[in-house]
Amino acid sequence: MDLPSVAIVGRPNVGKSALFNRLCGRPSAIVDGLPGVTRDRLYERVDWRGRYFQIIDTGGLFFNRKTESLSAEYQIEIELQVDIALQQAALIIFVVDNKLGITPLDIEIAHKLRSFNKTVIIAANKSDNSDQDNDASEFYNLSLGEVVPISAKHGLNIGTLLDHLVELLPKKEQKAPDNEPDIRVSILGRPNVGKSSLFNKLIGEERSIISDIAGTTHDAIDTDVEHDGRVFRFVDTAGIRKKKKVDTRIEVMSIKKATLAIERSEVCLLLIDPQEGVTKQDQTIANLIANRGNSCLIVLNKLDLIAEDELENFEEHIFDRLHFIDYAPLLSISAKQGENIEAIYPLILRLYEEHSKKIPTPELNKWLQKAMKTKAPPSSGAKQAKMNYIAQISTNPPSFAIFVNDPRLIGNNYKRYLVNNFREHFQFIGSPIWLAFRRKAKALEKDHG
Repeated sequence: MDLPSVAIVGRPNVGKSALFNRLCGRPSAIVDGLPGVTRDRLYERVDWRGRYFQIIDTGGLFFNRKTESLSAEYQIEIELQVDIALQQAALIIFVVDNKLGITPLDIEIAHKLRSFNKTVIIAANKSDNSDQDNDASEFYNLSLGEVVPISAKHGLNIGTLLDHLVELLPKKEQKAPDNEPDIRVSILGRPNVGKSSLFNKLIGEERSIISDIAGTTHDAIDTDVEHDGRVFRFVDTAGIRKKKKVDTRIEVMSIKKATLAIERSEVCLLLIDPQEGVTKQDQTIANLIANRGNSCLIVLNKLDLIAEDELENFEEHIFDRLHFIDYAPLLSISAKQGENIEAIYPLILRLYEEHSKKIPTPELNKWLQKAMKTKAPPSSGAKQAKMNYIAQISTNPPSFAIFVNDPRLIGNNYKRYLVNNFREHFQFIGSPIWLAFRRKAKALEKDHG
């Protein structure tokens, strides 16, 4: 469903992301006192009194002013992202600081906004008391449109702002949108491994800023893409670094968002850089994926930088270092060149189907009897393990209960045998398989495979 868009723009540190979070009702954007925290465009859907629209958070505009936090290159990229948001928007919220009043940078931004010929509402933020409400009238001198004094931090006058928005937005019949996509996919990896390049290729536009400088992406960015009749929600995430290198609150919050992205995804794409091989950080991310029980596709990026005769050896290196997600298939791509990107969609679909696969109980028990004949269950002294029955107890990931006379008799080696045999027999790929060994329907132990 196409929704009208509202772009939030302004100079750094006026409270754009705080307003974005307030309007969408949850902390989607990272809010911090440092300028330049928001660099990409962030999108969220808003429902106000039965009217639906999309809000876009953008980076603060500097117009080539010197700053320690962002290079000139970043500033140009941010301005490009703002321009795209302004082109998409049906309406613009220009956020200003009511405590400081009109600044030279506000005047420059107002001049830029007039060139887009769009309806503008000025949100005079940090209006924390009634006296400041009167002071906000000076912003009418920018000659842009209605001025609404607000406090994004305290929620003051947000309802008034929303009333103005829906009154000015294009009026057309709307139905409640479907909030949930078919498949949720997070793109994960170390900093500077090519996540944003892949994200942009998958969604078909330059949504994330791409730079050789590690740490460009701070927020987790959600974008829905329809492909062959299915809706895929992709989340580009900040790169996860070694803990000793995480020395700012923004980095800590970015890592938390990446971890949350794993938790709300069914499928994870883990990008690996062939130039550096599998590192400790890659192992940490893979471990997070495995513990959460997500399906996983290992994506070897920068294919153009590795020779064909080296590829096979490198694949062995990957699975040796990431043995706890050895169920994940491997795909080689070049995100920068766009090579092999289309192969990702059918693999995501297959992994999603595997993650939600259900197997009839009779088929499960036929497999169990055959597996025990091939390799008998272990024993301890005179006591022999007897596995009587298996049933599927859940999906996402596929989880199964095996009823046994004494779960303590089933050692790790036999568990691995069962998982591997099960995976081969039912042709599971990309999804973990969880087995629980139970006595009299009481869960005593769970094994992940």
